[in-house]
Amino acid sequence: MWSGGAADAAFGPLSGDVAGVELVDHERLAEMASIEFASPQGLSAAAGGIIHAEGVNSEHQIAWLIECAIRDEVRLEENHDDFVLSRGPAEPDPAVAGRLRAIFAGGVNRIELGTYDSGFAAAWEGLATELEEWREASGLWDQRGHQRRSSAQVFGVLGAFVGLVLAAVGGGLANRFGPVWVVLCAVGALLAGASLAALIRSWELPIRTPQGSARWIQIESFRRSIAASEARHA
Repeated sequence: MWSGGAADAAFGPLSGDVAGVELVDHERLAEMASIEFASPQGLSAAAGGIIHAEGVNSEHQIAWLIECAIRDEVRLEENHDDFVLSRGPAEPDPAVAGRLRAIFAGGVNRIELGTYDSGFAAAWEGLATELEEWREASGLWDQRGHQRRSSAQVFGVLGAFVGLVLAAVGGGLANRFGPVWVVLCAVGALLAGASLAALIRSWELPIRTPQGSARWIQIESFRRSIAASEARHA
């Protein structure tokens, strides 16, 4: 994140200024957040959710669809226990027009969301891919972090496999030829344990850019204001 106080971390240096950058853990980053009543400018609800969660999930797809409904590009109507999705009266924004065409492909104007529709399922999966592509191209994460995570996952799997094999072989040899082979068993167990730890912790390797950290702080501050409001009205 950008060095300095909370405002520096959340909004960066002024135009023309240069700010230092420091690496911080998630707890330190969260300390920079406050309570902000206005949503971050220039971010959709789906994008904000992706930044906050550091990944794409079905909630972000639903947020994307709800924003389309808010703009009257689609309509979501309750039908008993399910919802019906239909075309809306407004001209779709260019940013979503292609995906909406895929959703309503083949002249479909009405989709019952409580039943399986192969066309909608394919378009919905395509939306997840589209959101993931946005995340990767956003510049809010250091791409070297993704490379480190991939390397950790590959070597974690290989190391765990080799370690388990060594442990099994060492155990068998120790049982047959004496305790001297216990060393091989111990080395294998250590290698397997370290490799599994690297594999499990590989999700931590992606690193936000200063811009990504700033966006996360803005989103977390807005989330806290919503949570506080809900608590007051509960």
